[in-house]
Amino acid sequence: PVTESLNPIFFYLIMARSTRLLCWAAVSRTAEGSASAPTVGLGFMARRPEPSPLSVLDPEPEPASGSLAVVSKLREIARTQVDLNGDGVLERQELVDYALLMKDAERDRHTTAEVQRWDRNGDGVVELSELFGKLSKQDPSERVKKAMKLVEERFRVADEDRSQYLNADEMHIFLHPELSPAALNLEAGLQLNHLNANGDAGVDIDELAAAYIGDPTFDEEYHRYEFRIHDVDHDGLLGLEEMRELVAGHRYTDYTIAEMVTALDENKDGRITLAEFDSDHNVLVSSPAMEDWLYFSSHDEL
Repeated sequence: PVTESLNPIFFYLIMARSTRLLCWAAVSRTAEGSASAPTVGLGFMARRPEPSPLSVLDPEPEPASGSLAVVSKLREIARTQVDLNGDGVLERQELVDYALLMKDAERDRHTTAEVQRWDRNGDGVVELSELFGKLSKQDPSERVKKAMKLVEERFRVADEDRSQYLNADEMHIFLHPELSPAALNLEAGLQLNHLNANGDAGVDIDELAAAYIGDPTFDEEYHRYEFRIHDVDHDGLLGLEEMRELVAGHRYTDYTIAEMVTALDENKDGRITLAEFDSDHNVLVSSPAMEDWLYFSSHDEL
């Protein structure tokens, strides 16, 4: 992973299942501009990342888990932002719609910031040369060349009009490939090829975990939980289709919401009343779906 001492020339961020999935093909350099050992390939963060030089997703500090402040915040979100028809019931679709709405808003905010960051000449579009700068001349190593090739492949797929630059809409796909079938297919294939160290039929849990080496935020329990969600055929491997689901994030969103509904739905009617929502605070503060609520709600503009 890119450390705080490095200023990545390119940091490839995907708003997939939530802001916790962070993937990159990074070529790094020091803050002074000299080339340093590049980070090549894709890194998975089992928890939300610590602030990085390119992160525009840094939330305000969250209340401690289990505190009354957390429960109060979740209750407020449920009542004012999720239960839009005001009937006191949280339908599963309302929960899904809220999650997707927040992801879309976060993607938009992120893309706007990144276009401004990488549009070095101020013409409103981003060229490949603007992403690379002078790095290729500073460090012509094979690792740097490999990282740049990955970025070029993503750039090519996002450049739908073949103009040799990315406008705001194309940059949106470049940063968030789950929004385009072609970009999603490319990204899933790149991740599968990079992580599948032994060249078998897919990525196993240890190969996926290897991407976290040196990451202090790695949570093994959560990592296994997420792997289990996406290993649909239970063969211990993530194949191409399962990797595509991991990148897209839809299965994760649906699964975590369904899991929460099952835990809180006392009368088993497939939905949650606000009373049921408030009935088990331990479920609320431990749910990945609720963690996302707190994260997204930390941005006032959303």
